[in-house]
Amino acid sequence: MNLEYLRDRSILIVDYMLQINPENLPLRQVRAVIETTFENGDLKGMKLISRDVNAWSNGMSKSEILGLENVLKKYNNENLSGDKLTVDSIKEVLQRNKILHLNEFRLVKEYLNDISKESVFWDKADIMEELLKEFKA
Repeated sequence: MNLEYLRDRSILIVDYMLQINPENLPLRQVRAVIETTFENGDLKGMKLISRDVNAWSNGMSKSEILGLENVLKKYNNENLSGDKLTVDSIKEVLQRNKILHLNEFRLVKEYLNDISKESVFWDKADIMEELLKEFKA
């Protein structure tokens, strides 16, 4: 379920970007990597790809981002703040007010690297920064 969800969401975003720029060869290659990663059952890889695709989409123009936001809202009532798995994991970290392991540390750090005012956790960025500082591996 999670693997399929991440694949579908990533493909949706990549296909949207390809509609805007159909000749983008690297983006076509990313689409192929998404399919291969899914076929291999690589959940960790799909999570990484999902976060990367999400971050790349933020490089589009404001109007293109708004168009993609509308597509994501229709797809699964989502936005570009991150896939539901990422959002849910960060919610858990914030609720317990502690990062428990290195994977959570990386997730929060990557999220903060790409955070914007539109992000779900924009108002929690300071708290997440403190949790990163307090983390002991």
